[in-house]
Amino acid sequence: MAMCWEMPGRPRGQLLRRAPGRPGQWAFVVPGPEQREPPAEDRLVLQWVAKASRPLVDLHDPALARDVLESLRRKLDGGEAAV
Repeated sequence: MAMCWEMPGRPRGQLLRRAPGRPGQWAFVVPGPEQREPPAEDRLVLQWVAKASRPLVDLHDPALARDVLESLRRKLDGGEAAV
């Protein structure tokens, strides 16, 4: 989330976290022949993420890099994540 710009149409947090890791893993793995199309809800989430994602070169900004690292350090409930 820390690498996405605030843009209109942002999906709910739970949906944003779930869509890339759902069965079929549409964002990271080419699906098998039985799963050619992602569910419509996932497709919309992944389209929004593609538009809202910042380029990796933005991590050269120390403030953004710290924000990203801090977001990775925290669990959803605000507690410390495991090392």
